Amino acid sequence: MANLSEVESNGVILNVSVYTGILDSKGGKGHAANVVLHLMDGKLNYGHSVFMDNFYKSCALANTLLEKDTYCTGTLRSDRKNNPKEVLSAKLAEGNNVA
Repeated sequence: MANLSEVESNGVILNVSVYTGILDSKGGKGHAANVVLHLMDGKLNYGHSVFMDNFYKSCALANTLLEKDTYCTGTLRSDRKNNPKEVLSAKLAEGNNVA
């Protein structure tokens, strides 16, 4: 089960989406990105920022969000399909990131 919440800066929860398994309507290939895009419906193209953990984060999702003037921050799984080689091979000092 995975949980994704939309929360205001004051801590008020605006929206919650729970992925419970393959039979869920958002399940299947690309389900993590579908959950994020579903939750962000109506919030894209406003310059918002989305923070997510490595279950949801992918370079493809980051590009999709950026095309919709929405920024994202989060850790990226090194074994995620279609990660750019330059991202995986980057040697980063502590506190640095790659974008």
